[in-house]
Amino acid sequence: MKKYSLLTSLYILLAIITVNSAYAGGGWPQPKGKGYFKLGQSFLISDQYFGPDGKKIPITTTGYYSTSLYGEYGITDRWTITGHIPLFARNTLNNLESRSTGYIQEGDELNGFGDVDLGIKYGLITEGSWVVSASFVLGLPTGNNVGGHTELMQTGDGEFNQMLALEASTSIGIGYISLLAAYNHRGESTYGYLSGDVVTDFSDEIRFGAEIGTTINDQWFLALNLLNVSPVTTNNPNTESNGIFGNNVAYLSITPKIAYSINDQWGIEVSTSLAAYGKNILAAPNSQVGIFFKL
Repeated sequence: MKKYSLLTSLYILLAIITVNSAYAGGGWPQPKGKGYFKLGQSFLISDQYFGPDGKKIPITTTGYYSTSLYGEYGITDRWTITGHIPLFARNTLNNLESRSTGYIQEGDELNGFGDVDLGIKYGLITEGSWVVSASFVLGLPTGNNVGGHTELMQTGDGEFNQMLALEASTSIGIGYISLLAAYNHRGESTYGYLSGDVVTDFSDEIRFGAEIGTTINDQWFLALNLLNVSPVTTNNPNTESNGIFGNNVAYLSITPKIAYSINDQWGIEVSTSLAAYGKNILAAPNSQVGIFFKL
């Protein structure tokens, strides 16, 4: 069995996993002493990925599962701290059996802590028909970017990134519209592949997004989120060396969400992220379910 079958099976993980929580507050900072917290579980299983040319290619089934905590808390009426903490991440690769010889290439797995995002949001405009906030988010390489007997399994990408974002939101009747523009500076990552060292200089990213949502009967909440991610350059074109957290990622995600408020504080949210198109990214839905609490 050729080595590339394993490498391409671990080509890239959908970066949508940690993005959708950014719209919990939109352009509105949390009021002082108030907050939003969500314990979520995501599931991503794929036997295809979008290659560098955007075409789908069959791969060995790859899975990524993450149990994470997301939170926003207002330290003043303008300043809000945010955090996304993957408490437990699991990366799996199925066995691969040759149809001609019956040879089984052993799969792999890795369990551990994921990469943490810590941020701060400031309300630039908090009055009027539109509110606008600026955010600064640090992506910390707290996960494991070298794991399993193949040394290709990962719960993080091993690079330290910094993202600046602007969010604008407005109310429309019983709903709202939020817009996002962001620039994500990604650093370098070094990992080993069977005792060799590989250095990846990740490309920076430009992100644009929008979300529209509405509340029904003060209990049901519906929203549709769009996010477009594009690399600024094309560093290290051989993205196979980057495991599942890849380089030169591009995609447009469409995420319908539904939430039910049990009472004024507790609720349940379900969402599914779909890639309308992609490059260097898994071609499979990322499903999420979570329990949220409003302080």
